[in-house]
Amino acid sequence: MINDKYIDIKSDYIKIVKKGEHLPTLVAFTNAGVPKGKFKPYKAILNVEANIIFLNDKNYRWYTGGIDGLTDNCENSAVKIVEMAREIGNGKVYTFGSSMGAFGATLYAMLGNADGCLAFSLESKLGYEGSRSSRSKYIMENKNIIKYNDLKLLIQEKKVPLTLFVPENDESDLFGAHHILHLENIKITSIRGSEHPGLQLFQNGDLEKLVNEYVRNGSIISSYQRRGTIFENPDCIPEIYNIFRKKNSLTKQDWLNSLLELSQQWPTVPFIQLRLGEAYYANGHPQGAELSWRKTIELSDYQYEAYVKLGSLLRRKGQLKEALSLIEKGIEINPLFAHGYANLGLVYFDLQQFDLAEKFARKAIEINGGNIGFQKNLAKILVESAKIKMTEANDIYLKLTK
Repeated sequence: MINDKYIDIKSDYIKIVKKGEHLPTLVAFTNAGVPKGKFKPYKAILNVEANIIFLNDKNYRWYTGGIDGLTDNCENSAVKIVEMAREIGNGKVYTFGSSMGAFGATLYAMLGNADGCLAFSLESKLGYEGSRSSRSKYIMENKNIIKYNDLKLLIQEKKVPLTLFVPENDESDLFGAHHILHLENIKITSIRGSEHPGLQLFQNGDLEKLVNEYVRNGSIISSYQRRGTIFENPDCIPEIYNIFRKKNSLTKQDWLNSLLELSQQWPTVPFIQLRLGEAYYANGHPQGAELSWRKTIELSDYQYEAYVKLGSLLRRKGQLKEALSLIEKGIEINPLFAHGYANLGLVYFDLQQFDLAEKFARKAIEINGGNIGFQKNLAKILVESAKIKMTEANDIYLKLTK
């Protein structure tokens, strides 16, 4: 019979899914912005072959303030959570999370001496400039007194195995990984062409398969086709981050010059070429942008942002056939990329295929309803479509009255 010792825990921040004492237990840490009583990811990993303890964080504290319903101390909470997880299942305990959840998963794996941690987009140090944790008022007001605001020494001391996936198209994530890159108990894999947090690319049960493999083996041993190469050139990462950090204080031309210098030093890093294209475009040099984005795709065919940005540029030049092909390829790589659908809708608008234009404009809003630009696109499409339909209706009435 499954251990019922913890059945009476009452907390909106803990959910225990028991499946069997013969199974390992996965402790899944929710990422930021998820209300109490909810957990994310949830459905995508619910059927993993493990008992699961879902956790959420109260008040955007990045799990440094313990778990509501257990203790307000992260050290005590970590020990209790891992102890609970061991008793529920066969004794094996693994933690899992992305972004803020990755920080929690890593922190609690180390403090609780779990058997391993699987993390995506880990900020190994809290509150650095441009980081997502720097958006937390609690973190920024307390980062100097938070005991574990930098995980590097803790990871090094505890030696719990950490498997980390890092999107190649995110400066903050790359910097967070670079900070702990050379620790012995870490295996880091970059994800080609991916933005934060990387989980969105694991569709149609792929995340469940990945986590299943991890809880069975304590590692990811299968080959991963989107494995990136940026950590083969680790010295470029601080330079990429520094340009990102200083971008708002640089002129557009200085931003471009910095990236040109970086691209000359590391000409085969796709992410640098992607950002170089953006800088060219911002400076009014579409030809330079086009060349850079084509180079990005040449270096890495998983760069869906480059496909869509290049397609959008070609649409503005009237090259609709190639634009359509490029944007469709970007969406094929990442079916959740809202900007891809928005730009696809605009191509169909230019082709005067308004039903398809409306379909894809609505899809973009379905994914990202808060984007005002997407809403304006849909309004423009609907207005033009209505004009044509009204003209057609008037023609029909005119024929009927003759």
